[in-house]
Amino acid sequence: MTRQAGIAIDETIEDGAAVRSGELQIRAIATPGHCPDHTAFLVNEKDCLTADCLFKGTVGGTAGGGPTGFTDQMHSIMQRLLTLPEETRIHPGHREPSTVGDEPEHNPFVRVWRGLDPEGKECCRVNGEEATLILFGPDYDGTHKAWVRYSDARDAIIGGSQIERDQAHE
Repeated sequence: MTRQAGIAIDETIEDGAAVRSGELQIRAIATPGHCPDHTAFLVNEKDCLTADCLFKGTVGGTAGGGPTGFTDQMHSIMQRLLTLPEETRIHPGHREPSTVGDEPEHNPFVRVWRGLDPEGKECCRVNGEEATLILFGPDYDGTHKAWVRYSDARDAIIGGSQIERDQAHE
Protein backbone atom coordinates (compact mmCIF):
# COMPACT_ATOMS: atom_id res chain seq x y z
CA MET A 1 0.00 0.00 0.00
CA THR A 2 2.92 2.33 0.68
CA ARG A 3 4.12 1.92 -2.90
CA GLN A 4 0.61 2.66 -4.19
CA ALA A 5 0.64 5.91 -2.22
CA GLY A 6 3.90 6.93 -3.91
CA ILE A 7 5.97 6.79 -0.72
CA ALA A 8 9.60 5.77 -1.19
CA ILE A 9 10.60 2.53 0.54
CA ASP A 10 14.15 2.23 1.88
CA GLU A 11 13.92 -1.38 3.00
CA THR A 12 11.33 -4.14 3.28
CA ILE A 13 10.96 -6.76 5.98
CA GLU A 14 10.16 -10.21 4.68
CA ASP A 15 8.11 -12.88 6.46
CA GLY A 16 10.10 -14.31 9.37
CA ALA A 17 12.73 -11.58 9.34
CA ALA A 18 13.58 -9.95 12.66
CA VAL A 19 14.79 -6.48 13.52
CA ARG A 20 16.79 -6.13 16.72
CA SER A 21 17.84 -3.15 18.81
CA GLY A 22 19.28 -3.90 22.23
CA GLU A 23 16.80 -6.17 24.02
CA LEU A 24 14.00 -5.38 21.57
CA GLN A 25 13.24 -7.91 18.84
CA ILE A 26 10.44 -7.50 16.30
CA ARG A 27 9.68 -10.40 13.93
CA ALA A 28 7.49 -10.07 10.83
CA ILE A 29 4.68 -12.58 10.30
CA ALA A 30 2.98 -12.44 6.90
CA THR A 31 -0.79 -12.41 7.46
CA PRO A 32 -2.45 -11.77 4.09
CA GLY A 33 -6.23 -11.74 3.87
CA HIS A 34 -7.38 -8.30 4.98
CA CYS A 35 -5.05 -7.07 2.24
CA PRO A 36 -2.50 -9.06 0.21
CA ASP A 37 0.60 -7.60 1.91
CA HIS A 38 -0.74 -7.56 5.47
CA THR A 39 1.90 -8.23 8.14
CA ALA A 40 1.73 -8.77 11.90
CA PHE A 41 4.70 -8.06 14.15
CA LEU A 42 5.73 -10.25 17.08
CA VAL A 43 7.52 -8.20 19.73
CA ASN A 44 9.96 -10.05 22.00
CA GLU A 45 7.99 -13.28 21.43
CA LYS A 46 5.30 -12.00 23.85
CA ASP A 47 3.15 -9.40 22.10
CA CYS A 48 1.75 -9.63 18.57
CA LEU A 49 0.59 -6.50 16.76
CA THR A 50 -2.08 -7.97 14.48
CA ALA A 51 -3.40 -4.74 12.92
CA ASP A 52 -6.67 -5.56 11.09
CA CYS A 53 -6.28 -9.35 10.82
CA LEU A 54 -7.45 -10.55 14.24
CA PHE A 55 -9.35 -8.65 16.93
CA LYS A 56 -10.66 -9.64 20.34
CA GLY A 57 -13.74 -11.70 19.49
CA THR A 58 -13.79 -11.00 15.76
CA VAL A 59 -11.70 -10.88 12.59
CA GLY A 60 -10.86 -8.38 9.87
CA GLY A 61 -12.82 -8.03 6.66
CA THR A 62 -11.56 -9.60 3.45
CA ALA A 63 -12.98 -7.28 0.78
CA GLY A 64 -9.53 -5.74 0.18
CA GLY A 65 -7.75 -9.09 0.16
CA GLY A 66 -8.23 -9.92 -3.49
CA PRO A 67 -9.71 -13.15 -4.88
CA THR A 68 -8.07 -15.30 -2.17
CA GLY A 69 -8.72 -12.87 0.69
CA PHE A 70 -10.98 -15.12 2.76
CA THR A 71 -8.81 -18.23 2.39
CA ASP A 72 -5.68 -16.21 3.13
CA GLN A 73 -7.30 -14.58 6.17
CA MET A 74 -8.42 -17.89 7.64
CA HIS A 75 -4.95 -19.40 7.10
CA SER A 76 -3.23 -16.33 8.56
CA ILE A 77 -5.32 -16.53 11.72
CA MET A 78 -5.47 -20.29 12.21
CA GLN A 79 -1.98 -21.30 11.01
CA ARG A 80 0.14 -18.21 11.64
CA LEU A 81 -1.27 -16.32 14.63
CA LEU A 82 -3.11 -18.92 16.71
CA THR A 83 -0.13 -21.27 16.60
CA LEU A 84 1.87 -18.81 18.71
CA PRO A 85 2.10 -19.68 22.44
CA GLU A 86 -1.25 -19.31 24.25
CA GLU A 87 0.07 -16.56 26.53
CA THR A 88 1.01 -14.35 23.56
CA ARG A 89 -0.90 -11.08 23.83
CA ILE A 90 -2.72 -9.94 20.69
CA HIS A 91 -2.84 -6.20 20.06
CA PRO A 92 -5.22 -5.43 17.18
CA GLY A 93 -5.41 -2.22 15.22
CA HIS A 94 -8.60 -1.26 17.07
CA ARG A 95 -9.82 -1.69 20.65
CA GLU A 96 -8.67 -3.91 23.49
CA PRO A 97 -6.09 -6.72 23.42
CA SER A 98 -6.68 -10.45 23.77
CA THR A 99 -4.47 -13.53 23.93
CA VAL A 100 -3.79 -16.43 21.59
CA GLY A 101 -5.28 -18.71 24.26
CA ASP A 102 -8.59 -16.80 24.50
CA GLU A 103 -9.50 -16.51 20.82
CA PRO A 104 -10.05 -20.22 19.97
CA GLU A 105 -12.76 -20.43 22.64
CA HIS A 106 -14.35 -16.97 22.50
CA ASN A 107 -14.06 -15.78 18.90
CA PRO A 108 -17.15 -16.97 16.95
CA PHE A 109 -15.31 -17.00 13.61
CA VAL A 110 -12.49 -19.12 15.01
CA ARG A 111 -14.99 -21.43 16.73
CA VAL A 112 -16.69 -22.21 13.41
CA TRP A 113 -13.33 -22.66 11.64
CA ARG A 114 -12.35 -25.13 14.38
CA GLY A 115 -15.62 -27.06 13.91
CA LEU A 116 -16.87 -26.23 17.43
CA ASP A 117 -19.95 -24.40 16.13
CA PRO A 118 -21.91 -25.08 12.93
CA GLU A 119 -21.98 -22.87 9.86
CA GLY A 120 -25.20 -20.91 9.41
CA LYS A 121 -27.53 -21.56 6.47
CA GLU A 122 -29.65 -18.41 6.34
CA CYS A 123 -30.25 -16.96 2.87
CA CYS A 124 -29.34 -13.30 2.49
CA ARG A 125 -28.28 -10.73 -0.09
CA VAL A 126 -25.15 -8.60 -0.28
CA ASN A 127 -25.49 -5.61 -2.59
CA GLY A 128 -28.27 -7.48 -4.39
CA GLU A 129 -26.25 -10.69 -4.81
CA GLU A 130 -27.66 -13.92 -3.33
CA ALA A 131 -25.54 -15.46 -0.57
CA THR A 132 -25.65 -17.70 2.47
CA LEU A 133 -25.02 -16.11 5.84
CA ILE A 134 -22.51 -18.45 7.47
CA LEU A 135 -21.98 -16.29 10.57
CA PHE A 136 -23.32 -12.97 11.81
CA GLY A 137 -21.07 -12.00 14.70
CA PRO A 138 -19.85 -9.05 16.70
CA ASP A 139 -17.37 -6.50 15.40
CA TYR A 140 -14.82 -4.57 17.44
CA ASP A 141 -16.80 -1.32 17.27
CA GLY A 142 -20.11 -2.66 18.62
CA THR A 143 -21.60 -3.31 15.18
CA HIS A 144 -21.53 -6.64 13.33
CA LYS A 145 -19.27 -8.58 10.99
CA ALA A 146 -20.62 -11.23 8.60
CA TRP A 147 -19.13 -14.28 6.91
CA VAL A 148 -21.02 -14.93 3.69
CA ARG A 149 -20.77 -17.53 0.96
CA TYR A 150 -21.86 -16.49 -2.52
CA SER A 151 -23.53 -18.84 -5.02
CA ASP A 152 -20.22 -19.23 -6.91
CA ALA A 153 -18.62 -20.63 -3.68
CA ARG A 154 -16.65 -17.44 -2.86
CA ASP A 155 -16.49 -16.68 0.84
CA ALA A 156 -16.00 -13.20 2.30
CA ILE A 157 -16.00 -11.44 5.63
CA ILE A 158 -17.80 -8.12 5.35
CA GLY A 159 -19.41 -5.46 7.51
CA GLY A 160 -22.75 -6.61 8.86
CA SER A 161 -24.50 -3.51 7.53
CA GLN A 162 -23.99 -4.86 3.99
CA ILE A 163 -26.26 -7.83 4.70
CA GLU A 164 -29.89 -7.78 3.55
CA ARG A 165 -31.78 -10.22 5.77
CA ASP A 166 -35.34 -11.45 6.06
CA GLN A 167 -37.49 -9.08 8.17
CA ALA A 168 -37.70 -11.72 10.95
CA HIS A 169 -33.99 -11.25 11.75
CA GLU A 170 -33.87 -7.45 11.91
